[in-house]
Amino acid sequence: MVILDPAQLVRIEAVHRGFMYQHLFAAGCLLAASGSDLMAIRVELDEDIELQFPSLTVYVQVKTRNRPLIRSDIEGVLERFATLQQEHASGGRAGDSQFVVVSNQPPGEALARAVAERDLSYVSLEWPGGCIGPQTPGIPRAWRDLPSAVAWCTTAAEQLPLRTIAAETLVWKLAANVALACSGTEPYGDHQFLAESLPALFEQFASQLHDFPELLLHYRPHQSEPAIESTEHIRVVCGFSGAGKTAWAAQTAAHSGSACAYYDAGDTAPAALPSALVRECAAQLAGAVALEKVLLPGASGLESLRALDQALQERGRSPFW
Repeated sequence: MVILDPAQLVRIEAVHRGFMYQHLFAAGCLLAASGSDLMAIRVELDEDIELQFPSLTVYVQVKTRNRPLIRSDIEGVLERFATLQQEHASGGRAGDSQFVVVSNQPPGEALARAVAERDLSYVSLEWPGGCIGPQTPGIPRAWRDLPSAVAWCTTAAEQLPLRTIAAETLVWKLAANVALACSGTEPYGDHQFLAESLPALFEQFASQLHDFPELLLHYRPHQSEPAIESTEHIRVVCGFSGAGKTAWAAQTAAHSGSACAYYDAGDTAPAALPSALVRECAAQLAGAVALEKVLLPGASGLESLRALDQALQERGRSPFW
């Protein structure tokens, strides 16, 4: 196909590369927030990205260029930074402030010299492999291009515990949600992601709900008591109520070298048992198996249970139930 205006195509591609880079950078900030004291991430308000910590607000301006940055690229940004910094200094905004310009290109010599010479101790300029100013908390390092951005975010997503979605799929889901939040569209009418909502956004499920009962202070083994580990794939240990089955399971599991999951199925409907059991086991075995291959969307409980069984065998572990 022949393009009527090649120059227009170049401009359009550059605009979309810039927005995609910014959206992926915000997604990277969301992924980097896991385990930190970050309270919220806001997009497209005073600056491209704002990270709210308990006593610090980090303002991030993202720039993408096909050449080194020049002074005119960030002159207006520095003026806004100065206004925001004064707002924090005067008490108009709570807490301390920090400002950073993130670029896929290094600054030109004249800009680097100007930034270093000006009194901008509260401003950082970061690019792939370099930085001027203080280290900025809670953000990824600048990337050279979009493939580098996707690779970094995918690697970060792979580290999330209890994830039920493929890492790369999660990255694109986050980028799409960032684009939605940038437009102020519900459920992001306030342009922000709260830290408390991230587990649901990351499609992480709650950790194990059922724990083994507390160990008895004085436990006396039963005669001919079986070992908890066995070469049998499935076993049924039965006995009268109060015979000590649960106490035996808790005691032996505490001294087992294998991961053991406990699930009280007494109040679970038979049809719901496989699904509940596989989620309980997956919570215990997070990190030992790829959960996105086990907790497949639309899969039945029995299908997920078989997938978990197969995944454990592929990892060289011998599951028994």
